[in-house]
Amino acid sequence: MVGLAIAKAIEKEEKKGGDAATTDEMRNLLRSKDGSTALSHALVQVAEQQLPAAMGERYKSLVVKCLTCLEGGFGDIDFKTMEQEDAYITLEAEIVAPLRRVNLGV
Repeated sequence: MVGLAIAKAIEKEEKKGGDAATTDEMRNLLRSKDGSTALSHALVQVAEQQLPAAMGERYKSLVVKCLTCLEGGFGDIDFKTMEQEDAYITLEAEIVAPLRRVNLGV
């Protein structure tokens, strides 16, 4: 659903400009000035706007948390410096278990 919304937005922009973007233009579009990807921010924005109505607030929160995990979406947890096994345990506790509860309606 999020990917479809982004594809529609890109198609709309292409229709406005007429020509398809060059590789360099696309690379510039997907990168913001500070080096983080604009695509990530676009996905978060679409998730925040469209997921609550379609899937509920808790599901939206989990999706946003996943999309922002490397940017502090998990608070003080730093996946960049974490051992792989610890990352799996953290993801299980922070995402998988809550997602099970959402799916079960708990």
